[in-house]
Amino acid sequence: MILFFNFRKDGEWKVKDKELLRSQQVTGKSQAKPSPAMPPVIESIHEDLSSDEEDEEENFRTKQLFLFAWQIAKGMNHLAENNLVHRDLAARNVLVGHDNQVKVSDFGLMRQIYEDVSSSAKSKKLPVKWMVPEALYQGLYTTKSDVWSFGVVLWEMATLGGVPYPTLTNSELYRLLGTGYRMERPDMCSDEVYELMGDCWKEEPRSRPSFYQLIEKLEVIMQRDAPYLDVNKHNEYHPYYNVPPEASDD
Repeated sequence: MILFFNFRKDGEWKVKDKELLRSQQVTGKSQAKPSPAMPPVIESIHEDLSSDEEDEEENFRTKQLFLFAWQIAKGMNHLAENNLVHRDLAARNVLVGHDNQVKVSDFGLMRQIYEDVSSSAKSKKLPVKWMVPEALYQGLYTTKSDVWSFGVVLWEMATLGGVPYPTLTNSELYRLLGTGYRMERPDMCSDEVYELMGDCWKEEPRSRPSFYQLIEKLEVIMQRDAPYLDVNKHNEYHPYYNVPPEASDD
């Protein structure tokens, strides 16, 4: 299953998720409400990216990254509203298509939650570096688990594809997260975006924002025309671009 949004000329976005809509029909759940108009700031960015070819590289590294983040949050909010937890949200599972359209994919670990919590036995392969402490230590998942992973996705975009926790093995990270350890702000990342990551990585799940709140926060940042990152600070020799083999074990 792939969840994505189509931009439309009439200024609306439309959810495309045939499997979820089909399941709603089978279970008798109500259909999704009509899509609201696209926020002016998003429409403006989309139009700029569609028409501006002279500054394509700069657009990609600033406006386009915000547009990607906004679309991912929209897709994840759709899952949350249907009591679904993705459990494997990461940049590797986000597809970018034509016209800056983003698709959230790979739902192999997705589960439906009941009473706001889903529990799971440990699997052989888990995306440890994208997982929340309560999932690692207790096997508990909520929509706020996906919010934590979204923060890691923001970090991945802020490094233009860096590897999270590059110097740590999964075992080391498992121990450190319980002490309150969090990744530092990437050199290129703006303060506004890193603050958003920090909100997603709060220890108490209830203290983390919902995806709806993240959508609003992203729109506020974009309205201020804040940069996502400063590419002039890019350092190809940073550890998250050169991960040692021992940091990818376990």
